[in-house]
Amino acid sequence: MTTVLVVEDDDAIRNNVARLLKLEGYEVSVAVNGTEGLERAQATRPDVVVSDINMPGIDGFAMVEAMRADPALATTAVLMLTALDDRASMRRGMTAGADDYLAKPFTRVELLEALEGLLKKRERIEKSIRAAAAPPPPRKD
Repeated sequence: MTTVLVVEDDDAIRNNVARLLKLEGYEVSVAVNGTEGLERAQATRPDVVVSDINMPGIDGFAMVEAMRADPALATTAVLMLTALDDRASMRRGMTAGADDYLAKPFTRVELLEALEGLLKKRERIEKSIRAAAAPPPPRKD
């Protein structure tokens, strides 16, 4: 089962996203800020982190940067959800290491499509790594 960590300081948004993802069959855990999100990600190693940017403690940018610096979390897919929909904030999120960026308000369909895209990308990467690590086929001389 795919695991998703939702990091969001707004109770209503966090609960709605978590409920939606659970209804779609994802295993969901939540965190109320970036510090707790980083700790929970380190403890549970989710498949995907869905995170707000503006939060108390460390913000979403700093959380993603810390994840990318941790070898155990460096390849974890990260979807940023934020009210900061300007181009500079989007660039900053992507530079910090986010894989996708969804501006609030977002629809159920937008969230699910973004999540599905991240999971497909992860699957392609893992398949490529497995193929590269496989021994070469025997030579036919």
